[in-house]
Amino acid sequence: MFRMPAVPYISARCRKTGVSARGKDGDVDSRSMCLDAVQSAASTPEGLGPRDFHGFRGAASEAFKLNGTDGLQTFLHESHLGWSLPQTSAEWIGLSQVVGKDSVGKEASALNCVLSAVSERDLDLALRILDEMAIKPDLISFSVCIEAGFRKGDALVTRRLLAQAQEAAAASRKASGVTRQIKKRQKSLSFPKVTGNKNHPLQQIFTDMEVLFESEDVLVLSKPSGVLMHPVKSTPNKGRASVTLADALMKVYGEDGLSQISEFPGIVHRLDKGTSGILFIAKSDLAHALLASLFFKRKVQKRYQALVPSCPVDEKGEEVDCGTIDAKVDGLPAQSSWRVLEKFPGSGKSTSASLIEVSPMQGRKHQVRAHLSVLGCPLLLDPIYKASSKSRAGVNERNSVHNYIDQLAKAWDDDRFFLHSSSYMVPEFVLKPLERSENAELCTESHLFEAASKFPVIHMNSWLTSIPTGPAWFEEVLSTLRKN
Repeated sequence: MFRMPAVPYISARCRKTGVSARGKDGDVDSRSMCLDAVQSAASTPEGLGPRDFHGFRGAASEAFKLNGTDGLQTFLHESHLGWSLPQTSAEWIGLSQVVGKDSVGKEASALNCVLSAVSERDLDLALRILDEMAIKPDLISFSVCIEAGFRKGDALVTRRLLAQAQEAAAASRKASGVTRQIKKRQKSLSFPKVTGNKNHPLQQIFTDMEVLFESEDVLVLSKPSGVLMHPVKSTPNKGRASVTLADALMKVYGEDGLSQISEFPGIVHRLDKGTSGILFIAKSDLAHALLASLFFKRKVQKRYQALVPSCPVDEKGEEVDCGTIDAKVDGLPAQSSWRVLEKFPGSGKSTSASLIEVSPMQGRKHQVRAHLSVLGCPLLLDPIYKASSKSRAGVNERNSVHNYIDQLAKAWDDDRFFLHSSSYMVPEFVLKPLERSENAELCTESHLFEAASKFPVIHMNSWLTSIPTGPAWFEEVLSTLRKN
């Protein structure tokens, strides 16, 4: 069984919103977060009942209530708990309906958790659930089953699921108007002329973009700050400044050169417009499905570097160097660990600014930015998140760093802020080779999983891609702060 390396956490039995400082011995396996609480509840007289199917359903509901999809996935993937598991597709679908009874969205999330766990144990049963579920399967539904089929070496199932995922995505894009929008923008936008010089074509569109790795299946970029991932309703259709990453990818690779199983071709995950750093782009459907499955299962470890005013403090007002944050983001459970990488002194003994590394355990929208606000150290230049009124640090007063940054921002004509996606660790794929006679197309894509040896750093059983330093303008600011 895959286990995430030990990371700090706040127990699910602690308060729902909180900031915690920890010592060096505070690391705990993140998968234990909800198991402790669920097993504790089950062992009490008023607990969740016997470990039969009804008890299992109650425990699953409790895990989902405590920590959303993360709690439910953790519970369903743990086989040592001794519960009597559902045996039929109808029982598993019924379980997801009970767990996600509050809304269709929650039921869909619960079904994806079920498919994720069941597909690893019994792929045939997972496929029956996929065929019989009343809710329309989404990208994650297909992706977790595609990963299971590919790991099993079942080329026929993998090929069938990829075709279904592509068909579903095409229908969704057509219904939402995305397909029409993309084609219209390609005709109206002003792209720089792509020449045959040594730079990557994407770097001729975004001069400060860096291509970290590329194969026939996957592209790893360092996205510049100020670049929007894909067009939204308010994005203009004219001018070079309106070019989004999705537009640039379509210009360079075309539809045939990018994966086609998501809303915007090739886009596996997102970074905010103002965030710089590592981004995975899928060029094949198989790569996209496998990466999407890993992100959903929280097997991708992410680290961000953020420049914030002052420094986090504890209840006594004393500066602390590391800790965890457990606070809902957009109404969903979310946890992040953090540590101070560098402090920049201010007047007297005070700290004027800090460079903080944040490791979000989920991938909620704006999670890092929202959690820094809760910590009392909102991201510099963040237009949305300020210091939370509930935070202990409560850094609302301005200091010399604010004034310095404000002066710099007047010269910038984009929406950049000081957040950099610095490291992604993706589990290495250990897969059975597909038989060429069964599916030659999939065989040509299987070389994706040989790419680990080509990455600049290989860490344990993972490939790790990292940019320890931010973009040039970010590093220039840090250098100036170090001198003062």
